[in-house]
Amino acid sequence: MRNTARFFALALLLTLALPAKADDALKAIRDAHTDYKRISLEWEAACNSASDDLRAAQGDAQIKAARDNLAKVYRQAALAQTRARDNFLDAFAKSDWNAWDAAKDAAVLEDGLAELALREFAKDPAQSVKAWEALLAKLPRCGYAAAARVVFLPLALASTGDFEAAIKRISELARDAREDDKPYLLMALGDTRALGGDIAGALDEFRAALKLIPGNVAESSGAGQTRASLELRLKLLGQAAPELDSKTWLGGEPKKLSELKGSVVVLNFWASYSAPCLNNLPALHDLCIAHLHEGLKVLGVTRIYDQGYVPVDMNDLRSGARTGQVLQGLDEAAFKQHLWDFRERTKLSFPFVLGTLEDFSAYGAASLPTTIVVDRQGKVAFIAAGGMREHLVRIATQRALKAK
Repeated sequence: MRNTARFFALALLLTLALPAKADDALKAIRDAHTDYKRISLEWEAACNSASDDLRAAQGDAQIKAARDNLAKVYRQAALAQTRARDNFLDAFAKSDWNAWDAAKDAAVLEDGLAELALREFAKDPAQSVKAWEALLAKLPRCGYAAAARVVFLPLALASTGDFEAAIKRISELARDAREDDKPYLLMALGDTRALGGDIAGALDEFRAALKLIPGNVAESSGAGQTRASLELRLKLLGQAAPELDSKTWLGGEPKKLSELKGSVVVLNFWASYSAPCLNNLPALHDLCIAHLHEGLKVLGVTRIYDQGYVPVDMNDLRSGARTGQVLQGLDEAAFKQHLWDFRERTKLSFPFVLGTLEDFSAYGAASLPTTIVVDRQGKVAFIAAGGMREHLVRIATQRALKAK
């Protein structure tokens, strides 16, 4: 009897201790979240102050000093913010997401799930899907929810490569979406079908989406941009790729695109000043190396810009640290030299092709990066516009390489 009483007393103590330990763990994560938000505000204030100094600067020397200081402040602040974010997310990821009170801890839960989904996407799209679905289940009306339903979750679903599950879930999202969001979701559904090799099904989704967009919408509006993207897909997907005939290749012998039939060609339209483009380059480098002997050609197509960014090395691109040099006021000769410097520092495995505005227009490369996968017959097999499409490009390229 005495032993039984002792057992129940011990069990009661353990039961009382477990919530206390759980509360302590959640408090530590709350504190890490508070630090992250504080450092983010400090980062924003420091960058705004340095930007004000640049706007107020007069004379070449003062402007150069202010610009260099802005770049330095941005790098230092970004590194501090990234460390604080990762400290918070690493702790949050290990917690029991069901243990959080969606009302009491809404800010922690929202930032934890959304930013974890964004961070993990590059490594593990399935984990990203899990986090987005948890966000929509727990905080269906939070600030991230609309973008999650329309953009991020469909993108993560397609990136897993499980096309059947992705098509089913994106179809559900499209069915339940606001009328204004349906065209974009149907476009995502069509992209997923194209990724799986169903070109006819993809074109049907694009046509259905186009019918939902009024003809009088402004070109600059979200609906107008979606319409332009749909029209481009209907024009190019499954058709012969527009000719690309640049005489200026850096790191390769110039050839017409039509002369590369028999190879799978990945055309990446990019600019060195664009952060999403820089983030995209390492994945293309790895893709090129992995399939170099299977008939894959990757071409980095850019054009003359008056600005650019020179990374320190490949690690600068992979880490996103951005400790290189920002360039402004470039003429044509200086820009070409900048491209050579970029190649020399990064040792990218594929050539740069200097194209024209007409080349960019032919492929609808308004959003950068825009990546086009061209199959062995010279036909457009997949179109990826914008950042975070590296998984999609890889899947589409591997499918094209396997096709006869």
